[in-house]
Amino acid sequence: MAKEEKKVHVSRNGALLGVYEYDQLGDMIERGQLQKTDHFFDDEKGAWITLDTWKGADDLTHFKHTDEKPASEDGSKSSSRRRGGRSARGKHNGAQNAIAGWIACLFALVVAAGIWAYAAHLQGRLSTAEDALKAQVAANEVLMRENQLMTEITPSDRVRAIITYEPSPNQVAIMSGATVGLYRREDVEKALEATLRSGGETISSAEAFDQGIEKLKSAISSPIEITLTDSNGRVDLKVPGPGDYVLVASAGKATPGGTERFLWLMGFRADSQPSALILLNEKNASSLRKPSFTVVDLPSMASGAGQP
Repeated sequence: MAKEEKKVHVSRNGALLGVYEYDQLGDMIERGQLQKTDHFFDDEKGAWITLDTWKGADDLTHFKHTDEKPASEDGSKSSSRRRGGRSARGKHNGAQNAIAGWIACLFALVVAAGIWAYAAHLQGRLSTAEDALKAQVAANEVLMRENQLMTEITPSDRVRAIITYEPSPNQVAIMSGATVGLYRREDVEKALEATLRSGGETISSAEAFDQGIEKLKSAISSPIEITLTDSNGRVDLKVPGPGDYVLVASAGKATPGGTERFLWLMGFRADSQPSALILLNEKNASSLRKPSFTVVDLPSMASGAGQP
């Protein structure tokens, strides 16, 4: 008795296609007569199952068309492409965000630098204004002290003077130990003429200036009175009577470049009226910067001593 061939029931879309020999099933799938989406009835499981999951004796996967790709593989690659697209877009957006962050950071730094520079500028202007204010206050204090000195009253038979100098701009200090002599005006003028005739007018160095001072002093007749300024930079001399006189004073000031010498030839008229204190300072002195040996006249002592 011949062996019964195994039969396989195949359906498509819920309709039975036919019953086929077990051995024919592989060829039919290969020729396209049957599709992988068709269903066959599995006797062991008692259910209809698609042909792409059926395993026969010859393994149906052998008959899959080589130009077809499993649905799971296609889906995987499609999913991979989608993930790749999302990943690329994510990287692009991340790069844009990073660039925007750097731009914002640079902008903040530029703004901060501008604010700092402006604050430094304002601080510099404030410091300059403060320095100018301090200098003005110091100058006002100097003027006030000088005004107080100028309003000091001296008796009619005496002459009083004070020598001051500026150790630094807008500062005033007294000069003690300076030599001050009281001379008659005619004697001083004769000595000046003699000094000029002997070449004393040529002063081009500190040494020449010092020599000119000594030559002038030696040319003047004996002084009426001579003294040194006290610890307050003052002198108080007796005037023999009404007439024209000259206070001759010399002193030195220490500077970074050495000692700077000064000479004062202050002319005044004495009478029976009280007078003001005579102020001797760098402004009305002869020095190497102003090497002019001339008498500087003060206004009438009767109306108060002023400065030229």
